[in-house]
Amino acid sequence: MTPKEIEKLLAEYYDLPRMIHSELEEIKALEEEQKCICLPSPNLTGMPGGKGRYSDPTAALALSEILLEYEREADAFRARAVELREKKNWCRSVLNELGRVERRVLELAYMGPQDLRARNQWKRRPAWKEIADEVAYSESQTRHIAVQAVRKLAARSQEDNPCWKAAAAVPAFSSGYWRSQAVPL
Repeated sequence: MTPKEIEKLLAEYYDLPRMIHSELEEIKALEEEQKCICLPSPNLTGMPGGKGRYSDPTAALALSEILLEYEREADAFRARAVELREKKNWCRSVLNELGRVERRVLELAYMGPQDLRARNQWKRRPAWKEIADEVAYSESQTRHIAVQAVRKLAARSQEDNPCWKAAAAVPAFSSGYWRSQAVPL
């Protein structure tokens, strides 16, 4: 990962649990909607043509395609949830390897506050002077610490080669596509 990608990942680190929860909620909603779709029952009357075939093969085919699309979309949400969990776990492990000052500088410069309410009000990164005052280093030392820490994380990502980097190339389905479609029941 590049240093810019590391900075972006750090910026969303405290939001990852909420993002994972959102993906899981989408999966639950899809599964609930999927339960509402019923394939037509087979014709088992014993009459001619009632050899266990669906009474309306066209409807059965159309509904089975819709069910498959629901499954594909749910699989995409599952893959995204796994990717987010792996990002969170990787970040946690590499942040724990940093020194106290390095981590604090990264928290102030890129990650922002942990509290959701405070994060929503956090409009901009503090000035380097403010960060330097907080960690009791000079402004140039603070910038240097931040740059070195981000480079260290970027190098570590090259060593670890997290599997979620490759997963980012997988296209995600648009959320809620099937909920907007009218499905006859």
